[in-house]
Amino acid sequence: MEGFIMKIAKKLLLGASCAMLLANTAFAALPEAQVPEVPAVKAEEAAAETAVAQIPVQNVLVTSGKIVSVEGEKITVKGEGNQQVVSVIVGDNTYLLDGKDGDSKKMKNLKVGKEVTVYYSPVMTRSLPPQSQAFAIVLGKNTPKLGKFFQVAEVLPAENAEAVRLLNSNHDVIATVSKDVCKDYRSIKEGDSLMLWYNVMTMSLPGQTNAEKVVILPELE
Repeated sequence: MEGFIMKIAKKLLLGASCAMLLANTAFAALPEAQVPEVPAVKAEEAAAETAVAQIPVQNVLVTSGKIVSVEGEKITVKGEGNQQVVSVIVGDNTYLLDGKDGDSKKMKNLKVGKEVTVYYSPVMTRSLPPQSQAFAIVLGKNTPKLGKFFQVAEVLPAENAEAVRLLNSNHDVIATVSKDVCKDYRSIKEGDSLMLWYNVMTMSLPGQTNAEKVVILPELE
């Protein structure tokens, strides 16, 4: 009797072992594609967040072209830039500048047909064309030789002790200014307005350049 029971127990044990072996084999054969790729999704989301974080702020908009109308203290410019056509209001806090040397100009110099670059506020009316307050109007054809209006958002240290690096208010340009191009470079501070001349800009974000000439603009009331 005991021998018969032992034979039955051995058969049951052998059957259980075979079942476990078959289950392990089936599990190992499952395709890896069934495993969710969670890390890949998170990586894509992180890349998207980084791209959004790199989008420059737009505190100053720019349009270069010709003046198509002058109505009192309002001029309308048609050309290329953030707006193809824009009307800007020239006020007491607007710089009127010669693009060759940075010298101040008068309202009478703004005439229909003149080539200008206007720098203006992103706060605009919903009219056509939109209207905005002008920060600066630079007279002259938009070429690499034309000076550019530059609002200083931050003054950064430079590798050379006789220079400073300036981040503009749109956070898309860092300009290195040395004592060779501006003897008062140490006096430049956050919030200052400048005229900058430069030719070469890196493709990085923000772009980096070395100023060839700098004019520190006086504060306007």
